[in-house]
Amino acid sequence: MMAPLPLPLSDTLPAYGVLFLTLGSVERDGYVVLAGYLMVFLTVGYFSVVGVAGGMGASALWFSLGHDLPRWPAIPGHVSSPRHDILGHGHF
Repeated sequence: MMAPLPLPLSDTLPAYGVLFLTLGSVERDGYVVLAGYLMVFLTVGYFSVVGVAGGMGASALWFSLGHDLPRWPAIPGHVSSPRHDILGHGHF
């Protein structure tokens, strides 16, 4: 649960989720359990946004340094034409 980078709320949101789920289970309070699950979903959403934003930032940095995407080597016998279907035939 600990992120290697000092991100704001990286430990707080999961901690509240665990706290609410535990308290709701001990006290048998469904609303607190529901709040715990809501915190878990907020945590997943937060880390998804951070991951996507980090990937976009890394990509922008990569391209701003003048690099291009790596080129994959050609597959022998592969025809890279959009007119070929899955089986390799020339028409659909």
